[in-house]
Amino acid sequence: MTVYNKFDAKDGYVSVDYHADRILQSRELNDEQAMQQHALRRIADGIFSDGDLIEGARCAMSAATGMATMEAGSIYIAGRIHDVVAALVAVPVLGTQYVGVYLETTTVTAVDDPGLYNPAVEGEGQQQPGADRTRMVARWGLAGSQVLPGDFFPVWTIEDGVVKPREALSTNNPITVAIKDYDIASTGGGNYVVDGMTVLMHDDDQDGNQIYTVKAGEAHVGGIPVFRPADRTVVYAAVPNTMQVLSEPHAASGEALQTVTFDRFPVLKPATVRVQRKKTQQVNRGPVLGGADQLNENSVVKINSIKLGGITYYEPADFKLTAGQVDWSPSGAEPATGNLYTVEFEFISIEPVLNQTPTTFQIANPVNGTVHYVDYEFAMRRYDRLVMDDQGVYSVIKGVPATWQPVPPDVPGGQLLLATIYQSWMQETRRLVLDSWRMVPMQTIANYSNRMDDIELDLAELRLATDVNGRYSGLKKGYFADPMRDDSMRDQGLEQTAQILDGALQLYEDFGAHLLDDGKTSYSMGFDIVTGLRQAAYSRSMAINPSIGVGQLPASVILAPPIDRWEVPGVRQYPKGVKFHYNPIWNPGQTVAGSVQAEFEKTFDKSLVDTSDIYLREIDVGVTLTGFDPLEPVKSATFDGQPVAFKNAQGQTPSANAQGVVEGSFKVPKGITVGTKRVRIEGDNGSYGEASYTGSATLKLQLYYLYSGNFITAGVGIETVNYVL
Repeated sequence: MTVYNKFDAKDGYVSVDYHADRILQSRELNDEQAMQQHALRRIADGIFSDGDLIEGARCAMSAATGMATMEAGSIYIAGRIHDVVAALVAVPVLGTQYVGVYLETTTVTAVDDPGLYNPAVEGEGQQQPGADRTRMVARWGLAGSQVLPGDFFPVWTIEDGVVKPREALSTNNPITVAIKDYDIASTGGGNYVVDGMTVLMHDDDQDGNQIYTVKAGEAHVGGIPVFRPADRTVVYAAVPNTMQVLSEPHAASGEALQTVTFDRFPVLKPATVRVQRKKTQQVNRGPVLGGADQLNENSVVKINSIKLGGITYYEPADFKLTAGQVDWSPSGAEPATGNLYTVEFEFISIEPVLNQTPTTFQIANPVNGTVHYVDYEFAMRRYDRLVMDDQGVYSVIKGVPATWQPVPPDVPGGQLLLATIYQSWMQETRRLVLDSWRMVPMQTIANYSNRMDDIELDLAELRLATDVNGRYSGLKKGYFADPMRDDSMRDQGLEQTAQILDGALQLYEDFGAHLLDDGKTSYSMGFDIVTGLRQAAYSRSMAINPSIGVGQLPASVILAPPIDRWEVPGVRQYPKGVKFHYNPIWNPGQTVAGSVQAEFEKTFDKSLVDTSDIYLREIDVGVTLTGFDPLEPVKSATFDGQPVAFKNAQGQTPSANAQGVVEGSFKVPKGITVGTKRVRIEGDNGSYGEASYTGSATLKLQLYYLYSGNFITAGVGIETVNYVL
């Protein structure tokens, strides 16, 4: 059995023209199909790219469990839109991983599918094999796993357990490119925030890294839409640029402990100071007459006094200071050899400062009136900018430091500015400036226009009043400009014969009503009642609402968290072994552990695993309801049909606020089996709201396996697999 298909796009053939007098060839039918598929794929490839999301097919990653929940949907691959079913994919939470579709292409014959035998009973070919079929099956998988057959096409990128955002269609197709170019031209760059994307600043972590949170939202970067469905924390290891200051002078004020402010700050490293101090020392007179005695401090500035008992020696008649020594070479008096005399002197001490802060330090016991010099390094201020690219990746652009007035750095093309960080290097003065470009709704712009009109009107009236009061204040005393909003500026002592209405002065006309006769008797002209409109017959009637489905709509309920996933401690025994064929030669990358997990999922019997001791975790669940009547109290709350205590932050049964919003929390009851449960909250006025809560536990099961292969020795072993309840 041979299949002929000779189509080659280089030949330029676009159709097959059949002749009535010639035999129809199977090759011609195959070529015709290939021509049509080639023409359709060239058109489709101009609009879509491999891996483009057509419908659904979203990815939700749980870094705690290492499982990616892949939604069912449609994806464009290899010239066709393929449907893919939902699946769970195990993804490592470290590094960059790619989750996509393995596209398996097989040929199905009548042997594989009996439905391909000829069903016609009229001809000689009854129950004969017909044409084969080409089947394509798309399955979710992790790049490089090699567990699934077929060619791999990446769809989602996961970095360190976080799914990178992506748009539904490729940014390279003509439609998207045209929209992107229009967005860039109409907005002056195409970089702006549509919704959310606000930035919050937190305290630094224990390692000194700066922590920022970018809220969920949507933005356009270079005309490309970027959607971030969840908040993201940005950890920035900011390092300051420092400058050294040498010998900064400060005058001493007294000799007590005093606080000094650095001229430049903040100072983040220990500083040193050169300070002049006083000291008293007992010195032993040397054996050489007129010689010198050493003092025990370097950098001696001056000797204040020398005494021996009741004798006082004076400078320069008796001694002088030479190289940090008491020099007795002058011809005056001096102590006898071996006598101890008292020297009071001043010297320069180099030492660390006391009680240093980023802006001040303290110094103790300096000589009054002297100057001490401090050496330090201070961190220079700068502006850093938090930005996001068209792939939703956050980064920080480091600015140029300056001593006093730093300048924010420019934002390069392809980056959206989210916030500017003023780095003062002190937690209390560092600030975050939310200076991102944001889309302004048309209603807001219209409100701005109305406000400007009101301001211009008020300004015109103010100018009129100022002009009148300025030009005629002396000539026409008592005259002023009346804006004619009300009667407050009119002379209440005079009778007013006009009225102010709608901002204008109008003549007043008095209207009065007068009763006829006694005011009790009614009068009318004579009349006869005649039929003007009559409905003499009718067909039938029906109820407007036959289902009697009346009542108010249910309230919207948001649970925090709505899903609780955890791993059950320990490993349990699975009593049933598995068998599989292990052949890594023909399937590169195949592993025993992966094969055991795959075979287990095919043959798993949940009745063999005892899960009677596994229940939902008793955690607190926050609840926010929207849609209750204003101030309506909560009457009851149930979880899976069991009553629960629904309390607010003060531990009381909550009531709705003026907008009908109720906030509170409850604890998951004890002894509830895992799965999806219903939460229902009812109010005193009949309002109610319902939501689903899902609890999912992962079990570690140990099982025995037996494998065989073509070119390897068969073997047995024990492996641990995952089972999600």
